[in-house]
Amino acid sequence: MSGTVIVTGTPGAGKSTLLSSIAEDKNFILVSVGTLMLEFTSKGGFASDRDDLRHKSHAEKYSEFRNKAFMKIAAMKGNVVVDTHGTIEAEGTGRYVPGLPLESLQLIKNLKGFIYVDAHTDRILERRRTDGTRKRSEEDPVYIDTQRLVNIAALSYYSSYLNIPLYVIFNRQNVLEESKERMKACLKEIFGEQ
Repeated sequence: MSGTVIVTGTPGAGKSTLLSSIAEDKNFILVSVGTLMLEFTSKGGFASDRDDLRHKSHAEKYSEFRNKAFMKIAAMKGNVVVDTHGTIEAEGTGRYVPGLPLESLQLIKNLKGFIYVDAHTDRILERRRTDGTRKRSEEDPVYIDTQRLVNIAALSYYSSYLNIPLYVIFNRQNVLEESKERMKACLKEIFGEQ
């Protein structure tokens, strides 16, 4: 049975690493909301990269680009796995913008579930410090804990409102293969036998 699953996680929890384990699997179509948004925003000069896009999450045009990305996802056929964020926080401001507002989620008629990737706060902090691909300022563990709480609260609401399951994968340090197997097991349960 085909459909769409949304995978989120606090930045640094290991979501992208876990999703890389299914990237070559022909049973799934892996798509990133941020990458799709950049396709639309870079044409008009709105944002140059993912970090620039995140810093403009408060702008009026942001939701228009996000909904365009969700419309493109809604038109996809097969087992679609969406890589995105439950919320976006403007660094250090405490202002969160929904990464998955209901208006966007309701564009996807075959939404089957959510998967949330989580990790210990100290591991998230360590991963963020060593990630040379992103531009992040030094962060306080209290802010990371707040991000984790806001994200799981948002996903719990979406799951309850839409009456679809929410899976949580705790990506512990030094057990990456176990976490990858858990990701595959969640997808198998959601989509059925492949």
